[in-house]
Amino acid sequence: MAFLLEPEAYELLKENGLPIMRYGFAASLTEAEREAERIGYPVVMKIVSPDILHKSDAGGVKVGIQDAEELKMAYQYIMENVKRAVPDGRHQGVLIAPMISGGVETIIGIGSDPEFGRFIMFGLGGVFVELYKDVSFRMIPLDEEEAGDLIRDVKASALLHGYRGGKSADVQALTELISSCSRLAENHPEITELDLNPVIVREDGAYILDARVCLEK
Repeated sequence: MAFLLEPEAYELLKENGLPIMRYGFAASLTEAEREAERIGYPVVMKIVSPDILHKSDAGGVKVGIQDAEELKMAYQYIMENVKRAVPDGRHQGVLIAPMISGGVETIIGIGSDPEFGRFIMFGLGGVFVELYKDVSFRMIPLDEEEAGDLIRDVKASALLHGYRGGKSADVQALTELISSCSRLAENHPEITELDLNPVIVREDGAYILDARVCLEK
């Protein structure tokens, strides 16, 4: 199996019609400064390295960068951390993306069962996945109606509908994203795993903040 680098994963998703935010790859601090100006502060910076799968664990992520001075410090912080964590790693640069706040954190995944075949998983992120295991599954393919059922099967999905006075999230955008993931899996049987985590769902849409794609060699 081979994992795509995050920029490569975003390109694959974008080519298949999934909504991807603006982002940029930078191989140096100078390029990172240019990409941040193009995207607009505040931004997130993440390491791009084939030798680091869990970026946060290696200190390879910095969020809420407000200006060029903070960007310089974040770049130095990340590079020092990843070189310490993986001294001989192939650290190719950093990914710059907009900082998205608010909304409801969710997770979408694609996997395969040896008996039943390929499936799609949905759950609410954070403690709902880690503590309560509040997720639901459907076999691929599935349409938008079935994607809606997938969402409703999650007990904590009430949070998407303005629970206790909160703002309702864009459930239609989330439904379309899940059905698009199903089509992606159908069009690319070489994808063995897809992990979109987190997907932030706000009242103005669903935003993929991190993507991991594993291909069968």
